[in-house]
Amino acid sequence: MQLKDQGEHLLQQYKTLAQLRTAEQNFDLEWFSVQEGCGLLGRSLAEARVRSQTGVSVVGVLRSGAVQVNPGPDFRLQGKDMVAVIGSSEARANFHAMLVQGADQDMAADAPTYRAAA
Repeated sequence: MQLKDQGEHLLQQYKTLAQLRTAEQNFDLEWFSVQEGCGLLGRSLAEARVRSQTGVSVVGVLRSGAVQVNPGPDFRLQGKDMVAVIGSSEARANFHAMLVQGADQDMAADAPTYRAAA
């Protein structure tokens, strides 16, 4: 009887791991470069309504060699910031569109994005 319980426990752990892997694929982390002229410059994350407008969560910002983890709603983006977001591929595309809105379109098209290794 104890062997059966262990087998059921292992099966449940396997199912949980499979669910986590599936969720992980839907919430890839991606880094975006904030270019000068971006429409988000000087605006707080709340003012720009980043989450409600795009669906991403900003989980980090790299600025001048320092990382701001989980910036709050009052955090303001600056040029040359690297912004880490999580969300679906559609949400990340929406965020990229928000970033390039108002920016020089030639510069915006060349703005680098970086996807975290799985």
